[in-house]
Amino acid sequence: LAAAREAFDALSHAAKRRRYDALEADVQQRLGGGPGSRAATAPAAAVAAAAGGAWKNLARGRPTWQSSTRQGGGDPERAVDGVADPQWASGSCSHTDPAGEASPWWSVDLGFPKAIGKVRLLNRLEAGERLRRWRIFAGTSPGGAHTDPSKWLGVAPCGPEGAGFAPAGGWVEVDCGGVLAQHIGVVLNGGPGGREILTLCEVEVLEQAPPARRPLQPAAPGAPRDAG
Repeated sequence: LAAAREAFDALSHAAKRRRYDALEADVQQRLGGGPGSRAATAPAAAVAAAAGGAWKNLARGRPTWQSSTRQGGGDPERAVDGVADPQWASGSCSHTDPAGEASPWWSVDLGFPKAIGKVRLLNRLEAGERLRRWRIFAGTSPGGAHTDPSKWLGVAPCGPEGAGFAPAGGWVEVDCGGVLAQHIGVVLNGGPGGREILTLCEVEVLEQAPPARRPLQPAAPGAPRDAG
């Protein structure tokens, strides 16, 4: 078992993701989900289905930054790799400096301003108590990606500041209500003298679905038509 773990740790992040996807596809096939079923690791699909509308995760694979990075692993792009696994051993969670910071942050560039619906965060299973006093920010300034999101130009917070702890290994979300933004940021407020560590195992930014339109009803035979 130790030898297998050493071999896995030696793999690149991309190789780990390919191995994870292959294992997941095999499990889904055995459970009857069929190839391509992502019920266990794509919760955004379930959210969209419950809402009765289409959805699109705008963050997956987009450029990311964070205030600092843990040496030896924890790059910010891990949080948008599409692997919703809350365990650190999966190699799919971001991680700022283990020494802690007053207000660690993480951000993603969506490429163009988009109407933002829900922003969802997957908390780490181990050390899940770290995701506390979190806040989501949405901004439009293209020059703001490399700085603390709370200081971006044209920035707006989404929803209230996270109250208490996010569930270990679970999801938390806020609704941005369709605000137009190109950059999405996550900030931890450590409070006076506080030093925090920000770890995100997946971030989903769901595009606001357009309002549903009622289908046109054909006019009844003999009904008067609008002359204008």
